[in-house]
Amino acid sequence: SGTLKFSNAKEENGPNGLKRGWMDMIRTLPVVDGGRGALVGRIGDRATSRAFLIGEQREQRATTSGRLFVGINSAANETASGSFNVSIERVP
Repeated sequence: SGTLKFSNAKEENGPNGLKRGWMDMIRTLPVVDGGRGALVGRIGDRATSRAFLIGEQREQRATTSGRLFVGINSAANETASGSFNVSIERVP
């Protein structure tokens, strides 16, 4: 849950992000398929670690070990205000 608002966006977005538009073609986002500002994750810090879309909810069995990084799907030079509340359940 929660919302973000980019400084140049007309509206706030939730964990699924903003709907992608033609301006997003020039943005380099960690998850190409995800909306701008969507909640994303990555396991591990190796060069081969790939970011994935979390959005409002995701259930996934990890195929690799490592630290879970959680962030937003945005370009490095973009700024947003707001927050998301995230709950993670680890099941052995």
